[in-house]
Amino acid sequence: MSDSDVVDESHDDRALPAWVSHAAPQAEVLGHPWFDLPVGWSSQSAGQQTLVVALDSEGSLELLRAALAREPAIAWVLFRRDRTADDLLDYACGAPTAADRASAPTVDAIARECGYRLELPRIPTTGSPIAGGLRALLDQVGVGTGVGGLAPVVARRFVRCPAPTAPRIDPPFLSVLVRTQGSPVRLQTLRDALLCLAAQSVPDIEVLVLTHQVDTRTGIDVQAVVDEFDPAFTRRVLIVPVESPGRGAPLNVGLHHAQGQYVAVLDDDDLVMGHWVEHFQDLARRAGSATVLRARGVSQRVELLPVGGTSYRTVAAWDAPWNPQFALLSQWVDNHMPIHTYALPRREMVQWGLHWDPQLPVLEDWDLMMRAVRVLGCVSGEAFTAIYRLWPASHNSFATFEQRRWGRVRADLLAEWNTQVWLAPPGTVAHGEKAELARLAYVPWAERIRRRIGLLARDYGPRLSSTRFGATLRATYRRSPLRPRPQDSDPPT
Repeated sequence: MSDSDVVDESHDDRALPAWVSHAAPQAEVLGHPWFDLPVGWSSQSAGQQTLVVALDSEGSLELLRAALAREPAIAWVLFRRDRTADDLLDYACGAPTAADRASAPTVDAIARECGYRLELPRIPTTGSPIAGGLRALLDQVGVGTGVGGLAPVVARRFVRCPAPTAPRIDPPFLSVLVRTQGSPVRLQTLRDALLCLAAQSVPDIEVLVLTHQVDTRTGIDVQAVVDEFDPAFTRRVLIVPVESPGRGAPLNVGLHHAQGQYVAVLDDDDLVMGHWVEHFQDLARRAGSATVLRARGVSQRVELLPVGGTSYRTVAAWDAPWNPQFALLSQWVDNHMPIHTYALPRREMVQWGLHWDPQLPVLEDWDLMMRAVRVLGCVSGEAFTAIYRLWPASHNSFATFEQRRWGRVRADLLAEWNTQVWLAPPGTVAHGEKAELARLAYVPWAERIRRRIGLLARDYGPRLSSTRFGATLRATYRRSPLRPRPQDSDPPT
């Protein structure tokens, strides 16, 4: 289902949200349907692959558990909102709140226990006459998360996940999602990435290797790479096959299986340093509450060698092209946070409905990171902890996704962000002031030459006018493109 096919949530607490009925035109309704079904909407489906669970005002959470025990492929859970934007705003100002009933975090936790992951469709937000402010932010965020917002009906969509194939370990600090398609060269780089993780100064991690749409032979090769390491490391590694299409699909599956306090992504062709996890822990302690943890990274160019087709080497010194601190203005324009330079709080991601958009063909990391920062904020660290490998054009994302379409995806993201409310972090005012002053102070060279000639004409014009060439020079100067523009010339005296 594309974003253009989704219509906005209904503000009538007796109506089924329109985008739910559009996405699930055939489903079985369980529980008391306190909402009205649209005309022509079917309440039965062959094989019961889709269920719509209606929770009443008391929660009926046991009904939800029973419904998910039937193992439908997709389950929609609808309930009346018990936390509006006004409630959250009151809470932020110190007022007490009512006890939770069928809140979105509670529903999400039950679904996750039953083997389901949250997969909300992208719901378009409408423009607001309010310019900025926490209230407007909560209204917009609530549309897609079920936490806060205006609409009285909350709808959550859950998709069944395969069960883990390895025993769980004690919950770690960091869950590392490593997606791979297992090509010969990526098996080599995967080995490097896993070596980085095995050598961490703080080993409090779990590693989820997400094999994306691979065949049986490739799956065996990936397992062989993992088995090369010491058992003390491999028992913290779980290989999870993923068949769903889309760059974000394996990351969403990994998020479902993750148990860590925080989640980070390390693509199979990038590297991290030995203090990567330790630095994230330091940032988490400094923050004091759940937020986006942002470290620093460098880039380094890599080339493939003709021998065997799987060998490669570094061909340049590292470069640090990204901002040393998180800067919202710069981050809107370009992504200064490569995907392995930040970690996201897992529980808050689930509560706020933050997941990678499976419909985005590229830039899915930038999209999610900006949505996460918009809700959770960000704390920046000074240490360099990650290396982003720059591959030749024939072996990077441009090889499979042309640059023109990439630009369109970027333009669509910027257009969407332009309709949203943002709370700027500390330092943004000073950053904006410098950027605006730099813009005002910038004068093209052609304009500088014109201004200089204009000053010379003002100072020496009277003397030249008294010569026999004065009239000719004056007429030539007036017709010349070197004459300063009217708005740039000196005011009359």
